[in-house]
Amino acid sequence: MTGTAPLLSMRRLSWSVGGMSIVDDVSLDVAAGEFVGVIGPNGAGKTSLFNLLTGLCKPVAGRIMLAGRDITGLAPHRRARLGLGRSFQASAIFASMTVHANVQLALQAAAGGLRSLRRTSDDRILHVLSDVGLSMLATRPAGLLSHGDKRKLEIAMLLAAAPAVLLLDEPLAGVATADIDSLTEVIAGLAAGDSARAVLMVEHDLDVLLGLSTRVAVMHQGALLADGSTAEVMADPAVQRAYLGAAT
Repeated sequence: MTGTAPLLSMRRLSWSVGGMSIVDDVSLDVAAGEFVGVIGPNGAGKTSLFNLLTGLCKPVAGRIMLAGRDITGLAPHRRARLGLGRSFQASAIFASMTVHANVQLALQAAAGGLRSLRRTSDDRILHVLSDVGLSMLATRPAGLLSHGDKRKLEIAMLLAAAPAVLLLDEPLAGVATADIDSLTEVIAGLAAGDSARAVLMVEHDLDVLLGLSTRVAVMHQGALLADGSTAEVMADPAVQRAYLGAAT
């Protein structure tokens, strides 16, 4: 990790179901501007870790800090309003509404009510859509978008809330080959340059993920097996035994 204070910090985070450990004593810091690829075989605990971070699951031990604030006991919507955004493996958009209206609703939710919706700036909406390459499709029903563009819309809806940390759970899943490059370009910009944002991403397309990541965290059997630069992690014999030789 860089020398700056972490935006997101996990300390000895654990979660179990029926006595079976799913996430086991995970400690990890992520700073602004970092893009952390989270890899590991199926069942390694990657999505479960995201569920803990966003409040969908309650840890049995450990704590979570966001920008120095303990959010371990907060509800998912409160974490979102404090700057923690997440996409899911399945698309989560309002198909019958326009692209513009989807982002408008996301802005309303971030601001906290219908009155805020009336004050929502079209300039802000169009700016977010431009960031993901969808400004020319603002009036199109979201359900008519390609799967790749639906993923971009999901990202735009997250960006509307100006999150400090973004968790992306397999954003390339189901995306047509022809759309992968443009979607990857959008994702690459999320923590690029002087961004004050941090990104954690789970993705089974290792070529894409490793190309985007400034760091790689490897999970195995619920635990954090390795954390470091791409070169360091992929050369680690323990990672090669536990991950590279396993089915994804």
